[in-house]
Amino acid sequence: MVCPEEFAAAIAATGIALTKGKSTEELAILAILFIQLGYTIESVIAQREYIEKCCNKENSSNLG
Repeated sequence: MVCPEEFAAAIAATGIALTKGKSTEELAILAILFIQLGYTIESVIAQREYIEKCCNKENSSNLG
């Protein structure tokens, strides 16, 4: 696992590298794309957590 400081530095460097040679309009589109990607991943995580809790409760009640 990467330490938080190295992770933050890598993300910053990636962001800076992605901006090179891009217009402001292209950067705005990239920003929106990555924001949407983050929201989609958060939605998947929330669904997985809900399903895991739901399934664990059902399995526990079936055992007792």
